[in-house]
Amino acid sequence: MNIKDYILITRPINCLMAAIAVIIGGYISGANVFQTIIASISAFLITAAGNVINDVFDVEIDRINKPYKPLVKGTIRIGSAKIFSYILFSIGILLSMFLKVYNLLMAIFNSLLLVIYSYKIKRIGGIYKNITISYLVSSTFIYGGLLGESVERTFILALLAFLSNNSREIIKDIEDVKADISMTLPKIYGIDMSLKISNIFLVSAILLSPLPLILNILSNLYILGLIPTILSFILSMIFKNIIIKKTLVKIGMLFGLIAFILGSM
Repeated sequence: MNIKDYILITRPINCLMAAIAVIIGGYISGANVFQTIIASISAFLITAAGNVINDVFDVEIDRINKPYKPLVKGTIRIGSAKIFSYILFSIGILLSMFLKVYNLLMAIFNSLLLVIYSYKIKRIGGIYKNITISYLVSSTFIYGGLLGESVERTFILALLAFLSNNSREIIKDIEDVKADISMTLPKIYGIDMSLKISNIFLVSAILLSPLPLILNILSNLYILGLIPTILSFILSMIFKNIIIKKTLVKIGMLFGLIAFILGSM
């Protein structure tokens, strides 16, 4: 068994970002530190499980676009990957039982949605696919916020994450348009229109980005991460190359997460 491939298939960077989002949500809502840590581990594992099961259902697509993935290379068997994802889901949900009941319900709901997304929703395509995955990404802030007394403070962070992630998901669909078997936005409306829709989401995120300061949710340190976030988003709308666009949006989202971290200090 190749441990490295089992780690890679979970996409640990994405899982870490989910865990950090939970910690930020917990912190700004005034949650208990121990419970916040448990919640972040729970989110990490559920996100990992979702990434694994997604690769299981995407094997044929990845044979064309991403032949380097473990399931395509055959270094991990599909049956083993399924069992691995079930274990990760189970532990993640089990940990949520030590939190508030709303956390448990969200953990179960998000876990089911991750499976349904990989099995059905992404095959349906359209905006449903993008909205689903963006909800899952943004809900991590609320998952942490549910532990405290001020969960409403996490809603604006979730909204900003939702908008920017929608943009990135559309760009990823453009990148995969030739191999994608579902009716994604680029297949329905074309690449040019899809890019315009992607830009609308980014511009919305940029315009709403000062709200955490205006509403006194985050401190002035938020600006230090916000500036490179906005610059990355603007550059992504200027460059024509899809890979560069996708990378710049991801960099912007990473800086956005850093901005949230700095602002919560």
